[in-house]
Amino acid sequence: MASFKMDTEERSGELVVRLSGDLDLAALEAVDTALAQAQAGHRSVQVDLRGLEFIDSTGIRLLLMAHERAENKGDQFCVIRGSERIQRLLALTDLDQKLRFCEDETWLSDVDFPARSSRRS
Repeated sequence: MASFKMDTEERSGELVVRLSGDLDLAALEAVDTALAQAQAGHRSVQVDLRGLEFIDSTGIRLLLMAHERAENKGDQFCVIRGSERIQRLLALTDLDQKLRFCEDETWLSDVDFPARSSRRS
């Protein structure tokens, strides 16, 4: 098992959260807290999955929750695709259809997001 590591980088008010290693139950609390804080403090958050070697159902749930938080607030949230193995798992759970994906090195301000006409309460 690979250990888990998380790094963040801020550029012009946008935050990138880079995940590497194993995103599983052991990393749940740290990642959930970091993503919630990132989304509370930034209107644009990008999660980079390229360094992940493994993701379990708790990791999948975290990505879905972060996506829903952003959608409910009208904020921007996107994911940089992981390895073929990670993407295959996201496809099996239909998250590849729900999540918005960004290309490598694309910052959210450059991504064309559809305007949100209303926010959920």
